[in-house]
Amino acid sequence: MNAINEFFVSAGFMPRGYGFPSSPIQLWVDAISDVVITLSCYAIAVVLWIFARRRTALSFSRPLLMSAFFVFADGTTHLTSVLNIWQPDYWLATCVKAVTAIASLATVALVWPVTPKALALPGANQPQRANDDTLREVAAPRKATEHLHALTITPIQIVESQYFSGFLRDIAARNETERALRDSEKRFRATFQQAAVGIAHVAPDGRWLRVNEKLCDIVGYTREELLSLTFQDITHPDDLGADLAQVRQVLDGQIDTYTMEKRYLRKGGSEVWIALTVSLVRDDAGTPDYFISVVEDIQRRKVAEEELRERTAELARSNQDLEQFAYIASHDLQEPLRAVSGSLQLLKRRYEGKLDPRADEFIGHAVDGAVRMSALIGDLLAYSRVGRREDPRQLTECDEALSSALKNLSVAVRETGAQVTRGSLPTVLANSTQLTLLFQNLVGNAIKFRRQDVPVQIHVGAEARDDAWVFRVADNGIGIEPQYFERIFLVFQRLHTRQDYPGTGIGLALCKRIVERHCGHIWVESEPGKGSTFLFTLPRDPV
Repeated sequence: MNAINEFFVSAGFMPRGYGFPSSPIQLWVDAISDVVITLSCYAIAVVLWIFARRRTALSFSRPLLMSAFFVFADGTTHLTSVLNIWQPDYWLATCVKAVTAIASLATVALVWPVTPKALALPGANQPQRANDDTLREVAAPRKATEHLHALTITPIQIVESQYFSGFLRDIAARNETERALRDSEKRFRATFQQAAVGIAHVAPDGRWLRVNEKLCDIVGYTREELLSLTFQDITHPDDLGADLAQVRQVLDGQIDTYTMEKRYLRKGGSEVWIALTVSLVRDDAGTPDYFISVVEDIQRRKVAEEELRERTAELARSNQDLEQFAYIASHDLQEPLRAVSGSLQLLKRRYEGKLDPRADEFIGHAVDGAVRMSALIGDLLAYSRVGRREDPRQLTECDEALSSALKNLSVAVRETGAQVTRGSLPTVLANSTQLTLLFQNLVGNAIKFRRQDVPVQIHVGAEARDDAWVFRVADNGIGIEPQYFERIFLVFQRLHTRQDYPGTGIGLALCKRIVERHCGHIWVESEPGKGSTFLFTLPRDPV
C-alpha cells in the first residue's frame, strides 16, 4: 500500500501553482477556465447519455454513449489540472489523460462508420423545403391538366427534426366515375318522369313506391293518391286473378318477367285497357326488392280491335248470306234452265233444215246460250260450295287426285293430243274432291290456252320447302302478260273473248279459293309465248 501511495503522491514535486509567482491573475484565469471546461464537459456528457438512453432505436446510440464518456473523461482531465495547481498529483493526471486518450480513439472508431448516416439526416431547413416542393408538385399538374388529386400529408420526426411525408393519388378516374354516375342518375330521372309510357316501382305486396306522370294520367289519380293505393286496388276484378298468378311465378323464380293485357279502373270508375310488362329486382341477398312495371295505354287499340271484330263478323255474315243466296239461286235456276235447254234441243232436232236459215241460226244461238248458262250455273255452284261449309279432310294421295282429274279431262286430252307428265307427288291432308277439282281446273286451263303450232306439253310436280309442299303445273301455252297475274284469279275476269277461248271466268278463282281453304297460296309465273307455270302451296302432312 505504501508503494502505491508513493507512486500516486508526488511529494517531491513542486505544485503547479508555483509556476505563476509573478502573475496571480494568470493563475486564477487558468484555474477558473479549467473548472468551467470541466463543468461544461460533465453537462455535455450527461446530455449525450440521456439522449442515447431515450433514443435506443437509433443505430448510433453506442457512438453517443462513447462520446459522452469521452467528454466526461476530458472534463476530468481539466479537473486534475486544477488540482495540480495546489496539490500536485501528476500520476493521477497522467492516468486520467491516458483513459481520455483511449476513450477518444474508441469514440473515433464508433463515430466514423455512422458519419454517412448522420449526414443523411435532414438539416434544419429541409422540412420546409420539402413541404414547398410538395406543394409546387401538387399545384403544377392541377394548373396544367385541371385533374383532381388527393394529397395525404403525415408528420414524421427523425432525431430532433420534423418534416412531412406526402402521398399524392390521382383521383381523376374516380371523379369521372362519380360524374358519370350523377349524369346517369339525372338521365334516369328524366327518362322515368318524361317517358311516353307509364313506369312504376311496385313493392312485392303491391304498394306503389314510385310512379311517373304518364301513369298518373292513364289511371286519373294524382301521385299522392296513387302512392296510397296498391295495384290490386285499381285492377279490374276479372283480370286480378291472372295478374296475381303471374306475380307469384315471378316471386317464386319460375319466370323472370311477364307481359299481359288487362284493365285498370280509373279514378272515375271507367275502365282503361293497358299492356303491362313486369320484371323483378332483387337485392344482393336475392330477396325480392321491388317490381319494375311498364304500363302502356292501349285503350284506342282495343276499341279499334272491337270495331274490327264487329265489322269482320258482319262481313262474314254478309258473305255467308251471299254464298247461300248464290247456292240457292244457282240450284233453283237449274230446273227451269233444264226445261228451256231441253225444249231448244228438241226444237233444233225436229225443225233444223225445215225452216228458213235465219230460224236455224236463231235456234242455234238459243241452244248455245242455254249450254253456256248451264256451265256458268254449275261453276257458281261449285264456287259457292267450296266456302259454304267445312269439308272433311283426310290424307289424300296427290297422284290419285291427279289421275281422277285427267280421267275427267280424257276427252280434251285425247282431242288435243296433250302430253301430261308428272313427278313424284306427296300425300297431303286435304279434301280429296276439292284437290281433284284443283288439278282438273289447272290442267284444263293449260289445255284450253294452248298454242296451235306446238304439241301441248304439261308437267305436274311438287317439292318440299320448309313446312309446305310447293306444287307446279307448267305448260307451253300462250303465256300471260305480267300485269294480269293478279287479275286472272278474280271471279268473271277474262283476258280473251269467248269466241277465242270459251269459258265462264270462274275456274282460276275457284282454284284460288280451294288453295286458300287449305291454308295455302297460289300464284303464276309466265311470259307471253313461252307458257305459264301455276304454283300453289299446301301444308306438309302434320302426321
